[in-house]
Amino acid sequence: KLSQTEGERNEERADRKIVEVVAENLQQHLLTKPDVALPDPAAALLSYARLVKELDANPLPALPELLMNNFLKFHTNNTHAFSITNLLAGAALCDNHPPPEVTSYLINQCVSKYSHEITSTDVMVLVSSAAAAVQQGGFDLATFRDDLKQLGELVKNRMANVFTPNEIATVLSSMVE
Repeated sequence: KLSQTEGERNEERADRKIVEVVAENLQQHLLTKPDVALPDPAAALLSYARLVKELDANPLPALPELLMNNFLKFHTNNTHAFSITNLLAGAALCDNHPPPEVTSYLINQCVSKYSHEITSTDVMVLVSSAAAAVQQGGFDLATFRDDLKQLGELVKNRMANVFTPNEIATVLSSMVE
């Protein structure tokens, strides 16, 4: 980033400020109107997490949890695999993983209700989320065994040709962790 011009730096600062203001407004909305469903809190969380990282913006520690709660309250019974994995990926990017029991519930929902939609990217997110939940403590891998087994079957039967050997190694190593 040494070759950045003054204009580019100013633009980045402006972008950072916009992200921070929008995030602050969103957080206020979620705090003052907890009974209002956002159209896609999972996508909002993932976008927010990416922008905070990309722009090195000041994160709002409460926002990821507020977005997760909005998703859990209004969207878990009528969603898609990609929404669940967007939520988990966004939480991971914010270093704000949901409690292990919530991760377990979301993985189970994804695998049991939306397995026909699961892509190889979703599998990567689900497996790494399970590993993160186990690392948080209080849960062991046995909790996720059935869901991971189902994911393994899915990969074997439907996606073996989609994964690169490197991705398969990543999945296997996070299952071992």
